[in-house]
Amino acid sequence: ADYIVSGEFVTADSAIGVKNILISPMTSVDTSDFFVMVTKFWNKSGTALDNVIVGTVEDWDIPSDSGSRNSSNFDAGRKLMYMQGWEAGQADTFCASSIMGNNAVEADLRLGGSAFFGGFQFKPSGIKAADKYEEAQVSFTFKRTNWMGGDVRSHIPAQELYDTLSGAVYGYGPWHSTLSDPVTNPDSLYRDLAMITSYGMFNLGVSDTLVFVKFLASEYDGGLAGIQETIDQARAYSLKYLCCEIWGIPGDADVGGSVNILDVVYIINFKYKSGPGVKWPSSTYGAGNDNCDALMDADGNGAVNILDVVYVINYKYKSGPAPKCPYVLDF
Repeated sequence: ADYIVSGEFVTADSAIGVKNILISPMTSVDTSDFFVMVTKFWNKSGTALDNVIVGTVEDWDIPSDSGSRNSSNFDAGRKLMYMQGWEAGQADTFCASSIMGNNAVEADLRLGGSAFFGGFQFKPSGIKAADKYEEAQVSFTFKRTNWMGGDVRSHIPAQELYDTLSGAVYGYGPWHSTLSDPVTNPDSLYRDLAMITSYGMFNLGVSDTLVFVKFLASEYDGGLAGIQETIDQARAYSLKYLCCEIWGIPGDADVGGSVNILDVVYIINFKYKSGPGVKWPSSTYGAGNDNCDALMDADGNGAVNILDVVYVINYKYKSGPAPKCPYVLDF
């Protein structure tokens, strides 16, 4: 795997810091159509901040037969909101038709979107069950040239957006044309759209940090089935390689919330007595997608063996170094 860390961003009043990590597997070409985006929000103000809404804005501009006119939809099971190109049976106007015209790829087979994975709020007291989030508040698309009564291509009105997200809005909301006769005016179904995802409203203590994970995925010619497969790959990749960093506690093999002698027993049972692996600390993804054996790799060398047993014992009873994840996100 490889990753890129963004610079640090701050809100206009410098009260909240923001940083992104974009992670992409580099081991095979079939997993190159997605990024795992880990976003960190933290309180920089020195005082508690209440009713803070955090989220993302995305402007995909999927190439279409008419500029970047897109439609949008969602897959709730995959927590996916996506945009789709418009196929009108003509050469693309988004880019040179001699390079990528409608004869090469049908525009409605091109998609781009994002799927929510999970998040947590880290507090000085640790991460409790109530501080883990398995659903975003809302994800929706909107027409950039006429939303909230104006043109939002250059900026989104902050107060109007905050008021909207503060209300009872949940789930998924793809934009739909309000014209009454889309059959005779099909281009009314496709517009220059943008996407907003709100992770929710939070109270941030002085030392609190929010971390959220989502997948950014694109599909060139495989349509909806293609991007769904890509999201499934992204989820499997994150479950297998990033569960330690995103959700779990290194060394907490039995996912009991702390590292103790029971974790030593768990690792020994797994390694030498055909015991079970580590179950994913979240219940969202179900059987078959719950492997989090990285939590047993206490020394972080990429393998679970007797050295991890010794490492946990040294940490717990001999003041040794704390267990660590095999793959560290450099925030």
